[in-house]
Amino acid sequence: MITAVGQAGKYGLYDIGWQLPAVLWDFFNTRKYWAGWITTHRLGLEAARRAGRSVSRSQPALTIRVGGPLIRERALNGDNPK
Repeated sequence: MITAVGQAGKYGLYDIGWQLPAVLWDFFNTRKYWAGWITTHRLGLEAARRAGRSVSRSQPALTIRVGGPLIRERALNGDNPK
C-alpha cells in the first residue's frame, strides 16, 4: 500500500495519492503499522498540495491522522513531550 501511494504521486495521480492514505487510515490504525501510516499520510499531504487541493478539504483529513502515530512512535522511543 505504501508503494501504491508513492507511485500515485510519482506518476502524477495526485488525487489518488492523497485519497488513498485517507482510506487506509483504519488499516494502519487497527494493525498498529505506525511507520506505514506516517509515510503514506506524509506522501498524501504532498500529493494534495501538488493536486492543488484546498487545505480545508484534504489536509485536515490527513494531518489529523498523522498526529496519532507520531505521538505513539515517540512514546515507544522514549521521547515523551513535557
